[in-house]
Amino acid sequence: MASDATQPDGDGHTYSIVWLLFGILLLFFGTLKKDKMVRLASLVIMILTVGKVFLYDASELKELFRVFSFFCLGMSLLGLSWFYTRFVFGNRDVVEERKK
Repeated sequence: MASDATQPDGDGHTYSIVWLLFGILLLFFGTLKKDKMVRLASLVIMILTVGKVFLYDASELKELFRVFSFFCLGMSLLGLSWFYTRFVFGNRDVVEERKK
């Protein structure tokens, strides 16, 4: 059965979602264990996934699917920014206050 031209195939997009979730899981694990290498690995995975979404996945989407994809990607990036600010970089202020 041939797929409709307006409906996305889904295979490549599923990989993007899974890789993004894997990167987020690594970020949580690296933050809990205070392991900088795991956090860097999660950052690399997420950067590659975001690049794939922008360069490849978005070119295959049509109209509202593309808007929804960018909206979800933007929300996940805002959430990651909040997480980094709150839990990864937020501890620096506490450490600097203790040194004084």
